[in-house]
Amino acid sequence: MSDRYQTIFANMLQTEPQFIPTIPYSNDSSMPLLTRVTKTYTKLLNVGSRRRKRQLVYAYYLGELLQEEPETPEELRACRRKITAYYYKGAIRTYNIFKDLGVHQLQRMTKTTLRIIKELPEAEYQALV
Repeated sequence: MSDRYQTIFANMLQTEPQFIPTIPYSNDSSMPLLTRVTKTYTKLLNVGSRRRKRQLVYAYYLGELLQEEPETPEELRACRRKITAYYYKGAIRTYNIFKDLGVHQLQRMTKTTLRIIKELPEAEYQALV
């Protein structure tokens, strides 16, 4: 397995710190999905890679919206048009890898970045999911 896989896998096993402060996120389900996706994507872009943990959390939330919320294929296509391919793939992968562990596990990450998740070979990504 690659160094990317090893990094993500090791970070998935992190148990410290036990108390994780919550990163504020508002998912107002009364708003249209496209609006929620656009707002979350904007937050993801605004945190940038220097705030790696926040970036991973917003990528997770974006992936959750894209995986769980679209009611029709047209709605999903409209959302995908608002996001670059890089962030779409990174968000989907982040959500799928960490959906069983929860968003709090992302805040325990010491070395994992969105780029590492996005560039993970497909077979290794599937092994983590």
